[in-house]
Amino acid sequence: MDGGDAVSIPDIEPGEAVLVDWPADRYFASAALSRSELWLLHKDPPRYHAIVVERSMSWPESKDMKLGTLIHLAVLEPALFMSTVRVRPDQPSRPRPKKSRDQMASERAFGIARPSEWGAYDEAIESLKSFEAAGGTVLSLAQATLITGIAQAVKTHHYAADLLELPGANEQTILWREPDTGILCRVRLDSLRELGEARVIADLKSTRDPEPEAFGRSIAKLGYDFQAAFYTDAVQALFPGREIIYAIIAAGKDRPLKVSAAPLATSAIEDGRRMYRAALADLVKRRQTNNWRELWQDDRDLVFDKPKWAYPK
Repeated sequence: MDGGDAVSIPDIEPGEAVLVDWPADRYFASAALSRSELWLLHKDPPRYHAIVVERSMSWPESKDMKLGTLIHLAVLEPALFMSTVRVRPDQPSRPRPKKSRDQMASERAFGIARPSEWGAYDEAIESLKSFEAAGGTVLSLAQATLITGIAQAVKTHHYAADLLELPGANEQTILWREPDTGILCRVRLDSLRELGEARVIADLKSTRDPEPEAFGRSIAKLGYDFQAAFYTDAVQALFPGREIIYAIIAAGKDRPLKVSAAPLATSAIEDGRRMYRAALADLVKRRQTNNWRELWQDDRDLVFDKPKWAYPK
């Protein structure tokens, strides 16, 4: 076993990688280091310690993150999307009868009255509550229509469709031991495809604005270059000597629905590699010293100042 994993994993030497057939829950339960965890350390060491090491805090989950997960399912695992999602019906247009729900249920049970429009609605809602309690997702018709519309926009985009039709598979998990630090890492690729001798990583991102310049700002802000380098190096370890192409499919979440898709610039991947390697070195140091504070927290020469723009020019 490695890193506290409850299930044994293969022995992996530094610089080597293996493809493992893990479902999503097994992947997220693994103690191997993920890109999301490393990015969190890079941005906020105390929060990394609280979430990953102490487990005294949970990962935040916003509405945008939930929407992104559902978009991924609809595009990459459509059968799973259809089996785990239900649509909430609209309320009947007629006013609800003044009888209580219990009264109406009793009447139906004893055959006193036929189920009303509201009675059928109430039954559907109770069924959806059970479905949700069992782990399913319930959406409004508008939400479901938006998600399936985004999936269709991705599938009809020329380059995105070409990527996802290449030989290969979606939702692939790789375990990789980073060569410089020996840290066991895990990556879960949206899609790993073959293009001749090359291997193509297709990464699906949902975004407010897929216009190339605007999405470029998202790449820098959200660390997609950091992720690209981390994933590229894991796949390179799995396929030594092969060309690795990292492409992003940027799917807009706002109407009118737009999609852009293209390889990520080599310069961006190289800079992401610089950042993730520095973060790994920082992780090693912090594990040795058990110091998870921000650098400024230990700066004895710290002086507060107002921003430059606040001074007269």
